Amino acid sequence: MVRIALNRLEKYDTVEFDDRQWVETVVDGRDDDAFQVGLEKLFNYSHFGNDAGTAVPVSAPWGILGTLKNGELQPRFSVFLLLVPELKCIPEPLDETVRIGGSRPEWFYIKVFEQKIEMEQYPELVTEFLKDLEQDNQKFYEEFIVIAIYSRYGLMEIGFLKTEE
Repeated sequence: MVRIALNRLEKYDTVEFDDRQWVETVVDGRDDDAFQVGLEKLFNYSHFGNDAGTAVPVSAPWGILGTLKNGELQPRFSVFLLLVPELKCIPEPLDETVRIGGSRPEWFYIKVFEQKIEMEQYPELVTEFLKDLEQDNQKFYEEFIVIAIYSRYGLMEIGFLKTEE
């Protein structure tokens, strides 16, 4: 279940995500090629590249778990794919650079984009979102960012983890 609380200024949403699990791998680079290398590793995991030798169901979104330093997206980041919530027994990856991740329910500030965004545009969009949150005096982890992509054709979101008030 996802709970959404609309922000009073409607520039972004405040969203609570339930427990979730994902598969991830770390990549280096500032371009689409690095992202594609990571996605390929995760695709291989979900298509028999695991210790059970089975297909592992995944779901949208896929994306980036990254860090910011001085407001700038760092070139080393994780690429992730969500595992379906119904999956109870998660096979281990055969590729040692791929790992299983997960989290408890957490609140995020989310800004949604409904048009195709090129990877080169991410830094500018992240900076604008940071400014919106700071202007509204929101408390969030400034050094951690999630970029979630739901469609190659234009639905994505940028998220910052909300901290306690």
